[in-house]
Amino acid sequence: LAGPPQSKVRLCLLTQALIYGFGLLFLVGIMPEWGRWYSVSPYYSAQAESLLHGDLALSHNPLDLYGDLAWSEGGVQQPWGLGIPILRLPFHMCAKLFGYAIFPEHIATALLFSIVAFLVLKSLLGTAILRGATPVQTLGELGSIAVLLLFPPFIRLLRTRFFVYEEALAYTYLYGILEAVLLFQFLREPTRSRWIIAALVAGFGPWIRPT
Repeated sequence: LAGPPQSKVRLCLLTQALIYGFGLLFLVGIMPEWGRWYSVSPYYSAQAESLLHGDLALSHNPLDLYGDLAWSEGGVQQPWGLGIPILRLPFHMCAKLFGYAIFPEHIATALLFSIVAFLVLKSLLGTAILRGATPVQTLGELGSIAVLLLFPPFIRLLRTRFFVYEEALAYTYLYGILEAVLLFQFLREPTRSRWIIAALVAGFGPWIRPT
């Protein structure tokens, strides 16, 4: 049996993904109320600001060297990698265009979480719906999605203080899911474009959590 129109399915899945991304951060307390969407750890935003100015160092003043940071190559460096600041760079640039100093970090996190959730939903549930899967098959896909996106240790991580260390681990987990979904899509329908995208995403992976 043919499923519903593809555009309606994708719109529904996109809505669900946004509910997941923002709802999850509200439920675990990362964004407990309206307006509290800035991180207490400024390092990723500071790194995005430095990248925007073509510099890798957070500062070139030794007085800005605090705990967990390092002095190298004549500047203050952060050890958590460039992956997350690069992913946030488009949001940071948008904030600058509208006259803001930084983009709210937790909103950027919710949007990136939503993107991963949408790809998971589209790859598993969306494909099943469009192919007219049986209720049992659809429930199986929903179970797989729940295991991936609501993995108990991942949820427990989000319920901690969620400083820069925890943030790096959360992104690492979701980025791993993204790589797995892209590989699954390629194996199901091998194309040159899917192979290139999966290879590029995998190559960028070590930047998310280099240590």
